[in-house]
Amino acid sequence: MIHNIFILPGLLIIMGLVFRQIQRKKLKLDTSNNEKIIKIVIGLILAIGFSFILWRFGERVYELVMLIMGSDINIKIPFYYYLMELPREFAISSGSYLKLVVLRFFKDLPTFIASSLSIIMFVKILISYTKNKIVSKENNKRYMIIFISLAISSVILNVLGLFEVNIFNNEFLYQYKEAVYTIAIRSLSEPLMYAFFIYLFKYYIESTYKKKTK
Repeated sequence: MIHNIFILPGLLIIMGLVFRQIQRKKLKLDTSNNEKIIKIVIGLILAIGFSFILWRFGERVYELVMLIMGSDINIKIPFYYYLMELPREFAISSGSYLKLVVLRFFKDLPTFIASSLSIIMFVKILISYTKNKIVSKENNKRYMIIFISLAISSVILNVLGLFEVNIFNNEFLYQYKEAVYTIAIRSLSEPLMYAFFIYLFKYYIESTYKKKTK
């Protein structure tokens, strides 16, 4: 998945650009080129982030609508880093299959919302960094919005994940009857994992900035 591959290198690149911006402002050097690069990065974050969210959300909506309309499509479920097709005939009834799809829709919906909100807040933080507003009340509020929204989505994701496994155990056949639950970090889709990465980003940026401005 693209978010799994690029999030850490992306944060490191952004961190380097922010430090370069701080250093050049401190030395009273021109920062226009660096600001242009940061704006390009912001554009990429918005384009890639929302494209991915809309793609995954669109899939969930498509699956739900098609099954409600009586289609015989098979959905795909995550298995570690892969998406594995779930045959309809493995469910004990069409109602069981639909129940699983409905649950998966509401399980992932808070994550889509939290991810969208986090992207918007993170972009606002980066814009403020270009204006040399590294440590501010506004940015602290934005970071808190990111952390709280991702934490709430994590709780919902993992609690409903337990219900999802229960449906597999009781209403599906073959190997799915033996399904056990592992937290979403298994497929690198745990929201708290990304909250942790962003916290490290915040901590390192702010602590380094304070040391350089002493």
